Formats: sequence, structure tokens, C-alpha cells
Amino acid sequence: MRPDSIRRIAVLRLDRLGDALVGLPALKGIRRRFPGSHLTLFIGPWGKEFYKTCPYVDQTVIFVAPWMDGKYRHRNWRSVCSMVSLAYRLWRGHFDLTIGFRGDPYEILAAFLCRAPHRVDMQHWFFQHLIPEAYPNGFERFLTQSAPRLIGEHVLVQNQAILRLLPGDFAAVDSVLDDLKWFRDDPSWVDRLGEDNNSLPLAVIHAGASKRDRWVPIHLAGEIANWLVRDRHFRVIFTGVQEESSYHREILRLTDPSVISLAGKLSIPQLMGLLRGARLVVSTDTGVGHLSMSLGTPTVMLYGSFGGFVWFGPPYAPHQGIWKGGMEVIQLSDVIQSVERCLA
Repeated sequence: MRPDSIRRIAVLRLDRLGDALVGLPALKGIRRRFPGSHLTLFIGPWGKEFYKTCPYVDQTVIFVAPWMDGKYRHRNWRSVCSMVSLAYRLWRGHFDLTIGFRGDPYEILAAFLCRAPHRVDMQHWFFQHLIPEAYPNGFERFLTQSAPRLIGEHVLVQNQAILRLLPGDFAAVDSVLDDLKWFRDDPSWVDRLGEDNNSLPLAVIHAGASKRDRWVPIHLAGEIANWLVRDRHFRVIFTGVQEESSYHREILRLTDPSVISLAGKLSIPQLMGLLRGARLVVSTDTGVGHLSMSLGTPTVMLYGSFGGFVWFGPPYAPHQGIWKGGMEVIQLSDVIQSVERCLA
């Protein structure tokens, strides 16, 4: 692969906000390798606002990937149809290079079908770790280059494995904070929240997630909020999507009256302003937790059924992870201990 032969590049980031956010350094690395190439970023609908001013890309394409949505994960016919649609859009773009970071079979097959001369992605975990003898190449046979999946390593490290496959000098990039400076957040409105106690430090709790097994139990979320208000003297705000409004109402029945919910009421700039202005964020394993750590805010991450290795964030942000095999096993004492360490 010669850099001067790569005129058009397609980067596939159809995953959710958290993974795509920590992929920003990799996006910068691709731009450094191919400064004169046209770079098109394929992203989910959430990214339209976030990436519209990103200096590393020339064009963004919004694409809905059903295989990334838990509701349609097992409806293979819908995913196959969307994969063919993605392949067609890649083919129409006449890309010389496609780059993926997830080793997703649908994305790998779409890149293969579009006949791009160069196709780079991560190896699929199933073939790499479960049946390597029976399928030594797996879906990687449809790629021109693939990087081994580094199980247990931070996403930033895994993304750098992809960069090492590209031509040019490799320079490790491990900071997401600097890459967010181009995105203008909106912190001005934060001080108007809770005017009666706006002199108190702000704590944000993000108790929901895309999967229900990652949701914080209602009683635990209420206990965390009450402890932060009454013992640590925080003003507490819950964030989430509109679909979690009823869940938040159940939580607020158990909390101090000063606690409020902004479920479904925040734009991405407002959310970033809120997280940047917070003294502490308590979050499930979701994009908000990744975003707060990337902004340098002290963050405690609570893991549900997934978390055989605890996701530790970037080195410039104080953070703690809690995983005990299931969200229902986590106790308030575990959260208190992690918060104390995070704020020490």
C-alpha cells in the first residue's frame, strides 16, 4: 500500500458514542498518514451533530446499522439487507481504502463487496480466540490486512494496532482530551440549573444504558444520589435518553427533592458542558462514562454482566471501575469506596 495511491478513504465507525469517541486519536492518525486524501467517515445517527465540525474528516455519511441495535441484533435479514446497502454506498464512493476497528462481520463483508483495493480491520474475536484451529483466517480472508484483537487491552491500544498496518511512521496517540478541543460544548447553561444550590459541586449520575442488564438498580441509584447529596454535599443531576424517563421517575421517588433528571433533554453540546463542569460522574459502561473520562472529569464506572476485565480510562483522568459479575451485586459501599478513591 503506497500512500500516494490512496486518494479516497472510508472509515467505518458505526458503533456507539463511547467507542467512537475514544477512536478520535486513531482518526487523527489516519489523517496524518494520508494528509492529501479525501476521508469519509461513516457513522451512526448520533454522530451527525458531534462530527459536523471535526477537522480530521472531509465528509460524514450517516448510516443506520441494525447490527449495532440490540432490538434488531437477532433479525439477520434486516442486518443483511443493511450490509448490502452499505456495500453499495461504499462502491459508489470509489474508495481505495476502507478501515474498520471492530472486526464486525457485516462491515468486513460490506468492504469486501465494494471491491476496495485495500481493506483493513480488526480480526473477529470468535475466530481468533474460540476456534482458531478450525478457522485460522475467519472473516479476515475478506480483508487485505488485519490486526489481532488484543483482548483485555484498552480500546486506544487496539486502535493503534490498526494504525500500525498503515504506511508511514507510527506515533502512539493516547489522549482523547486534546482531540475534543475542536468540538464546542455549551457550559453556560449549567450554572442556571438548581439556582438555589448552584454553589455546591455538581455530580452527574448516568444510570441507564443501551442494554437493560447494564442499568443501575433503582434502589442503588437512589442510594447513590442521596449519599452524594447528604454526605458529600453535591447537587446531583441524572442524565439519560427519553426512553429512560419512567425509570428516572422511579429513582426520584427515593431521592432528596433537590435531585433532578434531564433524561432526553440534552443536546450533545449541553451534555459535554454538563460533564466538563461536573466534579464527579457516576456512570454505567456507556458513552457518557467514556465521554466524561475523555474530558478529564473524575469518573466511577459501574459494570453489569460484561466486564471480565474492568475498562480503565485514559491516564489523564481519575477513574475507578466496579465489576462484581452483575449490576445487582454492586452495593452502595462499593460505590462509596470508589468515589472516595477517585476524589482523593
